[in-house]
Amino acid sequence: MSFDFSLTGSAILRIVDGGFAGDRFDVFNGNLLLGQTSAATNNYPESLGLDFDAAFADGRYSRGVFLLGPGSYSISGLLSLSALDDNAGALNATVGAISLTAVPLPTAAWLYLAGTGLLGLTARRQSKSGV
Repeated sequence: MSFDFSLTGSAILRIVDGGFAGDRFDVFNGNLLLGQTSAATNNYPESLGLDFDAAFADGRYSRGVFLLGPGSYSISGLLSLSALDDNAGALNATVGAISLTAVPLPTAAWLYLAGTGLLGLTARRQSKSGV
């Protein structure tokens, strides 16, 4: 499964494991490896189910955070390490979630743009008045 989208600005891609902790993922954009999610601690038979916010906050669950710039993306993942059952057998079944959050322009950048605009207006007025 892949998630295809385009960005006009920067965004933060968050990926988290769910269900039983212990899974780890390789994260790709098309054929390009973006990276791997963090190492996880096996917690079978405990499970957070589909509460992905709780999983992201729980250090036992694998997670990854990637900064993406403007462009087109085709994000997919590959299970590279499986959670284990009580007999140390790989479960090879997983659930996970992704989220995409726009990176807001910092307040300082807005102040800089406003200041630059005011300087431009002042310079234009002065050039029109011949001063």
